[in-house]
Amino acid sequence: MNKRGQVAIYVIIAIAIVVIVLAFVFLKERLAPVQTIEVDLKSGIEKCVNDKVNEALDVMLPQGGFIEPKNFRVFNKTKISYLCYIEGSFKPCVNQHPVLTKEVSEEIKSYIKPRVENCIETLTKELEKRGNKIESGDMEMNVSLTRGKVIVDINKDIVVEKGESRKVYEGFKIEVMHPVYDMLMVAEEIVNSEIEYCSFEYTGYMMMNPWVDIRLYVTSYSEKIYTLKDNKTGKTMKFAIRGCVIPAGF
Repeated sequence: MNKRGQVAIYVIIAIAIVVIVLAFVFLKERLAPVQTIEVDLKSGIEKCVNDKVNEALDVMLPQGGFIEPKNFRVFNKTKISYLCYIEGSFKPCVNQHPVLTKEVSEEIKSYIKPRVENCIETLTKELEKRGNKIESGDMEMNVSLTRGKVIVDINKDIVVEKGESRKVYEGFKIEVMHPVYDMLMVAEEIVNSEIEYCSFEYTGYMMMNPWVDIRLYVTSYSEKIYTLKDNKTGKTMKFAIRGCVIPAGF
């Protein structure tokens, strides 16, 4: 009787092991497509946005915050936007970009939007090659700047189906770490000081804000080129000022 009892226990254990293995295989097959969709699409879009935002800002910041500067000073073969400018002599400059942060946000958006759309199209085509069915709508995008980061809100419905698995995306919110907002705030302080005092006390400012390095170069035409550097990331921004110009001979 003891031997029969032991055999019965072994049989029950064996059956339980088989059931557990089959259940694991079944669940793995059902969950795998959703996990693949999640990893490939979401992480792919996040990487694309991160790359394109940095790509845009690497072009914009050395030019005063713009892809194609309109009112600029050529310095070291680079078009550097005047953030504050006036013709003539002695007069303080006039702020050329009073809503600079908003303008830079729109510049980033105009640069990255078509490129992100191409990324999403490439990613969804790759999912289709793997047997997924894709449905997607039009894309709207908003770019905002805040301390230490660029926030990109993508409003786009994407539905991915494979077998009985279905994943619905109603949009993506991606945060890209970048000091652009902080540098724009410094640039605005410099512009305001140049308007009021025809100068900016950058040495004292750096002592109070050690995260930023500020350099000033005055051209032979009394125009000023400011260079801001974020000491943590090494990112730099340049912009020009023309105001309170003293003519030659004075």
